[in-house]
Amino acid sequence: MQIPIVDDSLPEATENFRLVLSNPSGGATLTENFTATIDITDNDAPNGTVLISEFRARGPNGAADEFVELYNNSSYPLTVGATDGSTGWTVATLAPDGVSISPVFTIPNGTIIPPRGHFLGVNNQGYSLAEYPSGVNGLGTPGDASFVNELADNGGLALFKTTRHEHFTANFVLDAVGFADNEGAAASIFREGTGLTWPSAENAEFSFVRRNSAGRVRDTNDNAADFALVATGSGNFGRAGALKGMPGPESLASLLMDGNGQIGITELLLPTGEQPIGLPAGNGKLKQLRLFRRITNQTGQPLSHLRLRVVDMGGNYLDASVLSSSDVAVTLADGTSLNARGATLELSDRQAPGGGLNSSLNVPSVTPVTPLAAGQTITVNVWLQSALRGKVKLELVAEALP
Repeated sequence: MQIPIVDDSLPEATENFRLVLSNPSGGATLTENFTATIDITDNDAPNGTVLISEFRARGPNGAADEFVELYNNSSYPLTVGATDGSTGWTVATLAPDGVSISPVFTIPNGTIIPPRGHFLGVNNQGYSLAEYPSGVNGLGTPGDASFVNELADNGGLALFKTTRHEHFTANFVLDAVGFADNEGAAASIFREGTGLTWPSAENAEFSFVRRNSAGRVRDTNDNAADFALVATGSGNFGRAGALKGMPGPESLASLLMDGNGQIGITELLLPTGEQPIGLPAGNGKLKQLRLFRRITNQTGQPLSHLRLRVVDMGGNYLDASVLSSSDVAVTLADGTSLNARGATLELSDRQAPGGGLNSSLNVPSVTPVTPLAAGQTITVNVWLQSALRGKVKLELVAEALP
């Protein structure tokens, strides 16, 4: 018996039907297992599910030092599947003239992007962040796809659910990000709302990163509101102002963001009357504070890797940064003693004197040999550095792997 299934292009929830076998003939008999539920899983990604989450069109190595990171903004695995019979999805770039469209790289049909996971395309002619340790056991991030056609400066990017050039139209767009100066015929396809400000053609350690709040990436369909320009030195790049931070490309092999808040991060109160400890830095100007975060694994399964990523720094933002820390003994107000575990700032040599927005802190005490068990709580020692007095907001989100 054949049951036809209509493969339309509409995003839908999983559908199912129940199969019941009865009235056997020809001497056949039925066992107890004569019913089954058949699930039909949708293969069409709705707009907003897969996002362009970070990118740059040049870097310290020049115009080819570039990457595009995609993010599965959902709690279920996403299988890439073109809706027009083509071989996959395409990331394409728009030239500054606002007319010329060029494919950059393809995500093949059948590729599975895990929930809250990433897919990374890199230019293999100059990409310089392959050593960024976002992978399991500190492995680097070489990319899941490579390309040689450079991304256009001051152009735009779009993710299309097709590989056919004639279908690089608004009807096939999954996500797009572009620049305000581009007013060509195709600019509206390669931009959402107000475009970004192009940061000039400087070869620096910077990227555009999608903003985040408590593990939820921002997707308001307005590029200027949804993205921030981060750079290791902050300051101005032409007309664009950059926040102090660090590019942090992630791939299929990277840790998964805690988008559901299942890994609880709370501030650990110190003993009564004790304040966070301020220490003068070597130059006598910068101040360092130790903060403590209590992290509870509420995922229902052990975690073999754990990272904390900086997703917001308010207050004296330009002068605040996180540093590597070590294990330290802590005594709570109730007399309980515990060991606050250290956290290592990743690629710290590129972030002197510390890491800002989008920087990552690895928690080396969580490993496959010493996992964070389901329901287990640990305390992490987080060092914050600032040159100014006043309040500084530090928001972290967990990234982990079971």
